[in-house]
Amino acid sequence: MATPRKRSSGFTANSESEETKVEELLEEVSTEMFETILHKEEEVPVPKPFVEESIIPTEDVGPRFIPEPSPIPVAKAPEPPKPVAPKRHPRNIPKFSRYKEL
Repeated sequence: MATPRKRSSGFTANSESEETKVEELLEEVSTEMFETILHKEEEVPVPKPFVEESIIPTEDVGPRFIPEPSPIPVAKAPEPPKPVAPKRHPRNIPKFSRYKEL
């Protein structure tokens, strides 16, 4: 029979050095981020308001849209009634037909 493997606890003795590396990395990243934010804030130009000075008032030309006169209703001839097909006998209606009448 094979001997059982020894399992480690999963923790190593280098955890303190890893923590210091992580802290140093976080400090570097945070300083870089603050520097870039400050640099970008300095670069943002303030937009100047647009003022058009050459607007000249003109005379009133009247209404732009003229309403169209309503058309005179024309009497239509009544349509002739459509012929109604006779009802089919239930025996002559297919079982899965679209036209099945209840």
